[in-house]
Amino acid sequence: MASPPPSLDKLQKDVEGLMDQLQASHLIPLQKAAFLCSANCCDARKQLGEIQQCTDRCQAPILSAQQAIYGELQTFQERLQRCLVRCQDRAQESLPSDRDPSEAQVKKAQDQLLGCMDACAKEYSGGVPKLRAGIEAALKKIPRA
Repeated sequence: MASPPPSLDKLQKDVEGLMDQLQASHLIPLQKAAFLCSANCCDARKQLGEIQQCTDRCQAPILSAQQAIYGELQTFQERLQRCLVRCQDRAQESLPSDRDPSEAQVKKAQDQLLGCMDACAKEYSGGVPKLRAGIEAALKKIPRA
C-alpha cells in the first residue's frame, strides 16, 4: 500500500510541538514547584508520615496536570482514530464482495483511503488550537500546592 499522506506527518508534528510547548510552559514549572515544596516538607516536618503527606500534597498538582493533558490528548487521538477507521471501512466497502477485486478497483480503493485519511488529518490539524485551549483551560483549574 502507498505511504500515508504527508498531512498525517504534519498532524503528528503539530501535536508533538504542542506537547513540547506544554512541557516547557506548564509541566516543568509545576515539577520545579513540586520539588521545592517537597524539600520544604523535609525542613518543616519531623515525622516520616507527616513528610510523606506533605510531599504527596506537593506532587498533586503535577499529577493533576499530567492527567488533564493526557486525558484531553487521548480523547483527541480516539476521535482521529475513529475518523481513520471510517476511511478504512469506506475503502473496504467500495471493493466488490462477491469476487476478487481487479487491480484498478484496488488502486481506486487505495486512492479513496488516502484521500479520506488526508481529509481526517487536515481536519484534526485544524483542531490542534482547540486541543491546546482545552488543555490550558484544564490546567488553569488545577490548584497549586
